[in-house]
Amino acid sequence: MKKRVFLFCRVVSMLTITTGNVFAQTLNTDSLIQKIAAEKDNDKKLDLTVAFYTPGINNDPAYPIEIGLKLLRQSQADRNIIEETSAYSFLGHGYRLLGNNIKALEYHHKAITLAEGSGNFSLLSIAKLQMHIYKDRGEYDKAIQIYHSSLSDAEKGKNELVKTWGPP
Repeated sequence: MKKRVFLFCRVVSMLTITTGNVFAQTLNTDSLIQKIAAEKDNDKKLDLTVAFYTPGINNDPAYPIEIGLKLLRQSQADRNIIEETSAYSFLGHGYRLLGNNIKALEYHHKAITLAEGSGNFSLLSIAKLQMHIYKDRGEYDKAIQIYHSSLSDAEKGKNELVKTWGPP
């Protein structure tokens, strides 16, 4: 009986912690999306978007997809290329984590096309994160080519954090 009560209490506490983390994550996402929408300077808008790239971004495919969908809705309201490009990059990342490389590449290619038209090298560097898909598929030469191009774009860009995303 004691074991059952202990197990029940443990499961309930784990569910409470998990639910709290998901709720907090959603609040943080919504709060950051609002800040991005309110920011008028595109370089600062990109800085805010980069804040979503935390170590946890790779843990749950639903998270980058959620961010991508929210940013895409916001970009349609604002008609902002930074938001739209970032949205497609997040969607591509989420679908890559799901294992759907075809859909992921479609989103990443949309992001690259938009970023190329923006003239923002930091944004273009982020959009080229599709290199991971080629690495996953064993297309190492293509992945390295895109990686070098992304690093070159990052060096030309203004966002300091993106410049640090090079090899360890």
